[in-house]
Amino acid sequence: MEGGVGGHGEVGGRVARALELRARDERRVTGVAPADDRAVDPLLVLGADVEEAGPLRRAEPLMIVAGVERSSDGVDIDWNLTGGVVVDNNAPAGQIFSEPVVATHDNQLAPLFTLGSPASMALYTIAEDAYTSDLLNLWEPTTNADVFALKASSQKVFPGDSQTIEISGGGKYRLISLVAMLVTTNDSFFALNGVPLPTHGSITYYSPAYDAGSEVNDEDCTYIPGPPCGNHVRMTTGAEGYVYVHAGIHGSPDLDPRQFDWRNPVAKITITKVTD
Repeated sequence: MEGGVGGHGEVGGRVARALELRARDERRVTGVAPADDRAVDPLLVLGADVEEAGPLRRAEPLMIVAGVERSSDGVDIDWNLTGGVVVDNNAPAGQIFSEPVVATHDNQLAPLFTLGSPASMALYTIAEDAYTSDLLNLWEPTTNADVFALKASSQKVFPGDSQTIEISGGGKYRLISLVAMLVTTNDSFFALNGVPLPTHGSITYYSPAYDAGSEVNDEDCTYIPGPPCGNHVRMTTGAEGYVYVHAGIHGSPDLDPRQFDWRNPVAKITITKVTD
């Protein structure tokens, strides 16, 4: 299969490079907050400060985004914006996040998942193998009118590290979704599932690890793409069949929970609005 884990056991989905931002319209608009809050993550925490991570293990304040100006007092000028999405890996030393996929969209876009319901192919191909092609096709802005902008990172997020992704939103496109795999699992992922963008300043979300329910959690390296395993074989017999909050790594001959287990939340996602 295309993409996946390289020769050193690293996950590298089907996207070899970051996609260019594709925005539907850059006009100034005055919108209203979405009335549909069906997909808002309950694990919402506000954050006052945010740092951007550049190359791995180097952090600095998020101050300037190309093509965007800040007002002198930081007050919003209008809602059409570019902002920074900072993803922090809070998982233990062994758990790497695959390359995140992020989209800004309206409240008509189908949710990425619903707890208690089966995972879509676009989701479980990420949760099982970090393959992003199905989701990128589904969220392509030129063919999906509900999506404003789409980006796929070209870098994994290692434990204790952060990654910043710049993306635009505006008008009715006031929501954001994001997803990546915990690579040393059978089918675990973290996500933002259609949560609001900040109207000013920064907002921070915490995501637990979810289970796609599409593959049995046997913790057998035969079916796990991340290190120390490196395989892309599915084992669906015994799979739960629905999305739920993952119960963690319990230990097997292949996976030591001291290295690969976690306590939720596993990801911190801070979104900062940079005004124009």
